[in-house]
Amino acid sequence: MARIKNESMTISKPCMGLFLQGGVKALSVVEAGVDVLLMIVGTIAIFLVILRTEFQNEMEAGSWKFYARIISWGYSYFYAFTCITLSHRLFSYASQRNTRGVYFCITIPGIMHIGCILNFGLYTVFVKWSQPAVMTAFLGYIFYKFYFFWVTISYFRDINRSGLLNPALRQLSDEEIEEFYYGSNPSEGSDKVSFIWEH
Repeated sequence: MARIKNESMTISKPCMGLFLQGGVKALSVVEAGVDVLLMIVGTIAIFLVILRTEFQNEMEAGSWKFYARIISWGYSYFYAFTCITLSHRLFSYASQRNTRGVYFCITIPGIMHIGCILNFGLYTVFVKWSQPAVMTAFLGYIFYKFYFFWVTISYFRDINRSGLLNPALRQLSDEEIEEFYYGSNPSEGSDKVSFIWEH
């Protein structure tokens, strides 16, 4: 016997606790757009750095800063491309309630995001940013990703707890499943309701 609870709407949960599946699918689309935008901004910033005399001197002298910049830029592009690819898969996995797929789309970007934070920190301390606006944008991106992981991990926990769902129900949205079990009357939306599946 498993007990699955539908908690009342609360701001302590992502999407206020409502329809996490839709939130994850929306975020997967936003994720791809944000990463594309980040690459565009990053590319512009890189070209501005390349035109600087300081960069030319670093390249001619074979300075460690030159190679540090190249590695940092390369990792940023690799991370963005990986996130774009996985965001497409996440959309499909979230639609199918594929637990393993969602877990995969959390784990790989999560590990790489640790590298992204280290990349940002090391670049800030040792190489220095030429454009403060780009540094601010990159920092904002890092904090946005924490929200992305919060919502996605919360959704993963929900579908992992509801492992007793019939395979046919996995094709339905959160809202359709709620209507299936609770009915279309939302009058009890503010109460805590428990549902019990026996097997």
